[in-house]
Amino acid sequence: MCFFCQNRDEIQCKGSLDNVLKWYQWIARYSTLKKLVDDMGFEEFCSIKAGNSDSRLIHAIVERWWPSTHTFHFPCGKLGFTPLDFVMLTGFKFGLGRELPYDEMYSKLEEAEKIFPGIINTDIRFDNITLAHLKTWKEPLNPHLNNYDLQMDIVYARAFIAYMIGNLFFSNDSISLRVGYPAALTDYDIIGVSSFDWGTPIMTALYRRLDEVLILKDGKVKKLITKFYAMLEFCFFEYCQVEMYLVKVHNFNHIYPRMGALRDERASTGSEIHHSFAVIREMIEWKD
Repeated sequence: MCFFCQNRDEIQCKGSLDNVLKWYQWIARYSTLKKLVDDMGFEEFCSIKAGNSDSRLIHAIVERWWPSTHTFHFPCGKLGFTPLDFVMLTGFKFGLGRELPYDEMYSKLEEAEKIFPGIINTDIRFDNITLAHLKTWKEPLNPHLNNYDLQMDIVYARAFIAYMIGNLFFSNDSISLRVGYPAALTDYDIIGVSSFDWGTPIMTALYRRLDEVLILKDGKVKKLITKFYAMLEFCFFEYCQVEMYLVKVHNFNHIYPRMGALRDERASTGSEIHHSFAVIREMIEWKD
């Protein structure tokens, strides 16, 4: 019996797509702030309307991943997860734009204060900036007072993108932001220079994490699935064409990114749906 079959109820998915998209909905009320985020390359992705992933479904898919081939092994054969799949599902560019920089200088408080005013020592732990600090920037602005300017917009945009990076794309076991990633969020980067190649590092990180989860070392069980695992649920839909709680919207084949072409019925019904592994794995086994 495979590792996931034995320990499936113990494995946790770290990160929240729903929290990120809800924060963006707040940002969208402020045109100048929204433009800064969109111009960084997130407009298509953040326009997606989706809830959190079903962790049981994610586990059933992950158990099909083979690190030796970097493919999912289904009864019909090997199914690759290609850059084209990534682009079509998420709307991110892949291989286009500047390479994402990484600089650990922001582990020093005096450097971190330059991009996140008010940050204190306890907000930086083991070379990670806590998401709790980043979420403090989510407090609503007051458009009636007009008490903000471009510089404040930049800080708010930076906090949101940093939160999205740490909570979703490059999430880790402690759900925090590695101090090197703010190097891509300087004033110069956010104000509107050419965008970064987000797709390549995000997909690479997901590949690496899938490998790590499946490889056991000296009996030590790794029980956390991190990085951008949320999109695996939509890959499953594309592969199996089973609606479940994800329902096609009108003009499904003409919607981009494809993650936005599926309506999440969990939110509309108000129920928490958890599919049994037996049903999910049976659908995968019998798909030809």
